Amino acid sequence: QPIAAADGNTSSISTAPLSDAIRFKETWGYVVEGREKDFHSDFPISDACIYAAVVNCYGELSSLPNLSRLSHISCRVHLVLTCYSRGLCHFILQENSKERNELLESLSKAAETYDGVQIDFEAVPLRDGKQFLSFLSDLKSKLGGKILSVAVPARTKAISDDVYAYESIAAIAD
Repeated sequence: QPIAAADGNTSSISTAPLSDAIRFKETWGYVVEGREKDFHSDFPISDACIYAAVVNCYGELSSLPNLSRLSHISCRVHLVLTCYSRGLCHFILQENSKERNELLESLSKAAETYDGVQIDFEAVPLRDGKQFLSFLSDLKSKLGGKILSVAVPARTKAISDDVYAYESIAAIAD
């Protein structure tokens, strides 16, 4: 079976047997709050995404994971921020709004104890695509040297007018 290269380059295809496949440089996993003890340091994971802080109905950062339960995790650790409501996503993505600016500030402060932040906004309205990208860009600048990752829907082909356009997001995120 042909396999895609581990570096993400889809134009580079190998027909080598799976045992000869290029080894991934990074393997990311998720740790759900309350299940931290199920994550073992001998797992072949380079990055653990701690699931999850949420945006509350006022556009504020809430439900931050308890860091004391993460002391046994020896890989890079990322704070995951979720938002599952179209209305709430629209509300917090509005450029120059008080709520957006405060969310960016509180998220960058919360990120100080993590190696990075992952944004998992699954309900961004199509017409807010530009605001989503500018939110990511603003967050990236506030994170300094921290890693910014974005959870996106799996795609096998480009979708016209897609708010989760891989190339646009990849130009901002790490």
